[in-house]
Amino acid sequence: MQKDLPTGQLSNRRASISNDVLNCLAEHRISDSEWRCLLVIWQKTYGQLVEKAFIFPEEFAINTCLPEPVITRALDRLAQQNIILRNAPFTDGRRMYACNERVEFWNLIRPSPID
Repeated sequence: MQKDLPTGQLSNRRASISNDVLNCLAEHRISDSEWRCLLVIWQKTYGQLVEKAFIFPEEFAINTCLPEPVITRALDRLAQQNIILRNAPFTDGRRMYACNERVEFWNLIRPSPID
């Protein structure tokens, strides 16, 4: 028997992301791995209607299909650019992650090329 796919009905939780954040990200280039990690953080925070969430490294690996070294580099770059906020890791490896909605404090490294 085939499993039903999500329907996207209004009863499903949705991630509400500010236009300022989306506009700023649209104007600058971040890597595919950074996007994937950012989407996981958005799903675990905005998608669950919370500002910050504990996320284990294994959750990033499962949800992004990326190897752990690539995830670590992507999260480090997002943190260096102040796009995400995170605390020091706990002994079990989890960290608290949040999205920094104050785009004026972002340190975007790579502007988008003009096509």
